Amino acid sequence: MKSLDGDALASAAGAEVVRGGGDGGPVRAVVDSREVREGDLFFGLEGEHDDGGRFAPDALRSEAWGVVVTPGFARRAADADDGGSGWILSAEEPLAALQALARHWRRMLECHVVGITGSTGKTSVKDVCRAILPAEVHASPENFNTEIGLPLAVLSAPEDTDVLVLEMGMRGPGQIAELCAIAAPDVAVVTNVGPVHVELLGSVEAIAAAKAEIIEGLPPGGTAVVPAEPGPLEPHLERAG
Repeated sequence: MKSLDGDALASAAGAEVVRGGGDGGPVRAVVDSREVREGDLFFGLEGEHDDGGRFAPDALRSEAWGVVVTPGFARRAADADDGGSGWILSAEEPLAALQALARHWRRMLECHVVGITGSTGKTSVKDVCRAILPAEVHASPENFNTEIGLPLAVLSAPEDTDVLVLEMGMRGPGQIAELCAIAAPDVAVVTNVGPVHVELLGSVEAIAAAKAEIIEGLPPGGTAVVPAEPGPLEPHLERAG
């Protein structure tokens, strides 16, 4: 993201500049203030027990490039006597800002994107893709496959990325569609469909329908890779263009 200056980044994220900072863009995006290093962009997300925006001054004191937090925390960070010198950006929903910035960066990369989902085997298939593809491949670290982890994975991709390989997790209907809206995959891989999360969706057929959102998320001419015996995926294969 180093090619994005603060104003361009704020516009892409749908955020407002409360305080400017240095030239150039951030090195990476993080959501844990304890992991902030010099040049990072910290997103203060609301958690179950606390709001990450509260730690914006800590991130800035750790020489963060900047922070994206809700308006109240942005004002507090700007008013802090020892609040560092980085950019302070205000967004009503910092998670939405994180996702919007990831969508923008994915478009700027102009690379191919492989999205991988399935009840099991996502990480193994991701690692195989990274090993065999004859290009500059960037893959999502660990299991960054959620509405928070996937945008962080996209934003960590360097500008010379040729292929971006991303895991997409699913805990309910609509989640993979949300991830596809961020990542815009050209290739959709469904490793398998099994009774993982059946307690949440009620049946293997419902799981297959949720997994098949990755196929529906393909552009015209996109490629779907599914098991030779698709089983409960069969009714959804007509979605592939």
